[in-house]
Amino acid sequence: MIPSYLKIDTVEGNEVILYDDLDELKRVTHEMEGNYILFIYEHDYIPESQAVKNSSYTVVICFDDVFEQVSHSIFRINGEKVTSFSILSIVTLLKLNLDYYNRIIDNLQIGISLTVEKDPAELYSSILTFLRKSTGAEAGTLYLMNEDKQKIFTPLLRHIKSILEILFQYLKPQLKLFLIF
Repeated sequence: MIPSYLKIDTVEGNEVILYDDLDELKRVTHEMEGNYILFIYEHDYIPESQAVKNSSYTVVICFDDVFEQVSHSIFRINGEKVTSFSILSIVTLLKLNLDYYNRIIDNLQIGISLTVEKDPAELYSSILTFLRKSTGAEAGTLYLMNEDKQKIFTPLLRHIKSILEILFQYLKPQLKLFLIF
């Protein structure tokens, strides 16, 4: 979200929503879903406003020679030097920062799962989901080796196999089902 009087209506590869005044900013941010980066003039900046609280990052445009990080999500930049390219650079860096932050949270969650999860199937599923996300893979298979290192198996597939076998035993008279493992 960018103040309309900056006269920057496009930032390459990013959706830009312009606002004219605080009332419009309030209305537009109330309707928004998901993450957004808010660019706001210093005289319009109200830290307690919902627009600021709900933004992933807030970039305060001021007119003194400054570029500083006020907090983990609030930055101040020199408005006299703002261009479309500088906004694109800031947005790109903040998106990378948000992506890395989310990855750190995912790492923490898998660490907690490794120590807390009691159900092996859930644990294997969590590990596989984490690895798919962190590598960008569409699919994956988790292979485990037994203690004497003689057999390799996939725990998720084994779990599915046992479910199908149980279903087959109970539904045997009604179904004609062939299981090949």
